[in-house]
Amino acid sequence: MRDRILFEHELAVVSILHNESRYVGEWLEYHYRLGVDKFYIYDIESEDRAELVQILKPWIQAGIVDYNDQKSMGEFLQILSDVSFWKRCDCRYLCMLSVYEFIYLKENRSLLEFIDEHFSRNIATASLAITRIHFGSSGEEFYRDESVVERFTKRSKPDVWMNNRVTSIMNPRRIRSVDHDAFGKYYGGALAFDENQNWIKWETTPIKSTEKIQVNSYYTRSKSEFEELARNPHPNPYRYRSPDVIKVLDTDAFEDTSFRDFYRKFMRLPMPNIRERGDQVIVNNLLKMLEPTMNPHASDKIFEGNAEMFMTCFLLALRNRRIDERKMRALELLALESLYHAMTLPDFRMWEILWIIDSYPEFMQSDSEPANKIIRGIKGLMHELILDVASAGRDWEDYIDLLYRQKLFDLI
Repeated sequence: MRDRILFEHELAVVSILHNESRYVGEWLEYHYRLGVDKFYIYDIESEDRAELVQILKPWIQAGIVDYNDQKSMGEFLQILSDVSFWKRCDCRYLCMLSVYEFIYLKENRSLLEFIDEHFSRNIATASLAITRIHFGSSGEEFYRDESVVERFTKRSKPDVWMNNRVTSIMNPRRIRSVDHDAFGKYYGGALAFDENQNWIKWETTPIKSTEKIQVNSYYTRSKSEFEELARNPHPNPYRYRSPDVIKVLDTDAFEDTSFRDFYRKFMRLPMPNIRERGDQVIVNNLLKMLEPTMNPHASDKIFEGNAEMFMTCFLLALRNRRIDERKMRALELLALESLYHAMTLPDFRMWEILWIIDSYPEFMQSDSEPANKIIRGIKGLMHELILDVASAGRDWEDYIDLLYRQKLFDLI
């Protein structure tokens, strides 16, 4: 992927915690080894905050974890929405993962290689949807200070209703919104596909494809741990709390040690190195991506299909003016001129228009003629797009989105 050098992080994970310090160390190290290079940890009203901060301290100092101390239980959906919007240009891929969930890649290659291949198959791909497989209590009555992966090896039957949900690894620039189960709705008809390119329309799906990758969920853990979870408030109000949950997962559960066996070998491998990324790297990478557009005789092929890249360059330059005001301002204007050129080409897509509209405050912050020219161009396209969507009978959500944004633009 040509634009991968732009992003500070390859794969970021968002996780919202409440009284889960004793589980976070194992989960964090495993996923860092797997290829996650940024964690946005939100701790909401935890009673074990001091222990959690102590565990996270070396990860925070290394720049791998961003720790956020939240004060309100009601902020769950707001956190997911804010991260998907404000971090959309910081990472290539974004995943919302709980500390009881472990991504299990069964192929002998890196997770990033697997994700890259998935997204390269179809231009409409916004997400890799991974089936969750739930493990029950494995007969454990109480908490033991040992690895979760080692303790719980009995998985629930395939037809258990909790096994019809997915975890999403998303292109954050295509996210329109996220729901309570961290399943995305995407701009302009972009879709979620599973490992076999089956379209996954909702967070629940009858399709359970786990030949290549799955997410192991150790939601209940032992019986006493689940009872504690069910008693206490949690930032996600949609969590399963019924005592029947553990009964359902334990009924006819069967031994499956495949992930545990993989985990034992995998955790003995050397830790990956932290990727260094200083201010000069950001400048150089932006320049490298935009340099081809400086040629006055550059062909349209330089701009075709690259609106997302130019938009990302603009936002990164705008946010990093502190590095060098003059240089970043010049790169910002160059990215905007390139974006405008891309807008004039036939392959300019509706989801890119919606993204530009949603980024209106940042265009205002730029306060430049190229930014104003793009906004004027978008306004001119709105009416034409609304008629096109209505006449083609496309996704009604796109239609409503466009009408809503047109109303907002009429007020500007």
